Amino acid sequence: MIALLCLIFLVGYFWLIFKLTRWFYRSACNKGIPSSLARLLGGLVAVAGLAVVFWDAIPTWYTHYHLCETEAGLKVYQTPDEWMKENPEQFTQVRAAAGREFKDAIRSRDRTATEEISRTELTKDFVYEDRRYLTWNYAFHTRRFNERIVYKPTGKILFENTDFFSASGSGSLANGANSLADYKFWNVTGSCERAYTGMSEKFKFRGLTFNDFDKVIEGWNKK
Repeated sequence: MIALLCLIFLVGYFWLIFKLTRWFYRSACNKGIPSSLARLLGGLVAVAGLAVVFWDAIPTWYTHYHLCETEAGLKVYQTPDEWMKENPEQFTQVRAAAGREFKDAIRSRDRTATEEISRTELTKDFVYEDRRYLTWNYAFHTRRFNERIVYKPTGKILFENTDFFSASGSGSLANGANSLADYKFWNVTGSCERAYTGMSEKFKFRGLTFNDFDKVIEGWNKK
C-alpha cells in the first residue's frame, strides 16, 4: 500500500512539474521572449521542481561511492594459515577443544549510544564480531558496518570487512518513518559490493573473501 501511494505521488509530482514547465514556456513565448531563452527558463523551472524532492540523490550516492572507494573492503592482517603456523601451541589448544558446542550463553551483545557489537565464539579463543553503528556516521544517512575475526587472548584482529550503505529512504509507517526523507527509496544504496560491481575485488584477498577465511576458522572447531 505504501509503495502504491509513493508511486501515485511520484506520477502526480512529475505530471505537475511537466504542466508547470509547459505553462512557463508558453507564457514566456507569449510575452515575446525568444523561444531558445523560453526553453532555457522552462528547463530551469523543471530542474528547480525536481530538486525539491530529489536534491539529495546525487550527494547521497556520491558520499556512498567515495566511502566505498576509499575505506571499504577486506583487510587481512594475518590469514588463518599464517596464524596457525606462527602459533602452533595455541593452535593445538584450539584443536584440542574442537567439537565444543557454542550455546546462546556464549554469544554476547554490547550496546552503547553509538554502536552495537555482537560477538559469537567460533572456536576456542576465536570470536566473530559484528559492529553496527546506530547513528549516521556520515552525511546523507550513510552508515558504516564492520565485521571482524578476533583472537580473544590478545585482542588481535586477523581480518575484517568494512562496508557502507545509505538507509535514507528505507523507512515506512511500520518502522517509525516520520519525514519525507524516510520514503526516498531511490536513496537506498545497498552495500558497496552490490552497488558497484567493479569494486568486488576490494572485498577479496588472494581471491578469497571474508566468508572463505571465516569458514577456515569455524572448521577448526570440527573433530
